[in-house]
Amino acid sequence: VLAFGTDPFVAHTDGDGLADGREVALGTNPLNPDTDGDGLSEGDEVACGMDTLTPSLQGNGYLYDLRVIEDAEDGDALGWDLWDADPYGEAVNVADPDDAGNRVIQFQSVYGTAHRVWLAPYETRKTIIQWRMRFSSSYYFLVYCRTSVGVLNIRYRSGTALSQIDGIDPEVGIGTNLSSGRWVTVRRDLVADLRTLHPDAELYEVRAFVARGGGYVDDICLLA
Repeated sequence: VLAFGTDPFVAHTDGDGLADGREVALGTNPLNPDTDGDGLSEGDEVACGMDTLTPSLQGNGYLYDLRVIEDAEDGDALGWDLWDADPYGEAVNVADPDDAGNRVIQFQSVYGTAHRVWLAPYETRKTIIQWRMRFSSSYYFLVYCRTSVGVLNIRYRSGTALSQIDGIDPEVGIGTNLSSGRWVTVRRDLVADLRTLHPDAELYEVRAFVARGGGYVDDICLLA
């Protein structure tokens, strides 16, 4: 109390809905309800899984947090490894075939080959995943997560039906026209997709993103 100047008779001195002790643990200022100055109180940010120390971004009528997993602008593909190398394929950083000023990741492979990018550190707050894709043939995407029902993949494929793999991995259809050879953006709520198979499950960590097939991806990110 003396060190932080908080009121010993009030649970959360700045009135933001977070107890003073929790604020100290998070690294926020217990005397300021909006330490990062983005217009959202610490209590609201924690409730939404947002970062209390990083100013949120302005959307169309809303604020959000963004973590970029891959936008290819570093000019390389060093973060990608082969998750399934039969047959062998490569992930390479190339110019966007539709916009020479933009860099993207190309999977020079076929459907049997899968590439993976790990998150370091694992993500524990942002559970909306979004990516851009340009595929003209079959694809399959997986998000590797730790959940209250174990470590599993949330799987995304062509189609509209919900399914499951071995009673563990939920499999979600994301549409029938995404292999058109044009850029499309996919956004999914990982918690909602997890609960299509495990209704009461909690998502603890997002660990990796996996892409199977030959095509392009860009702007893979997590949002809160």
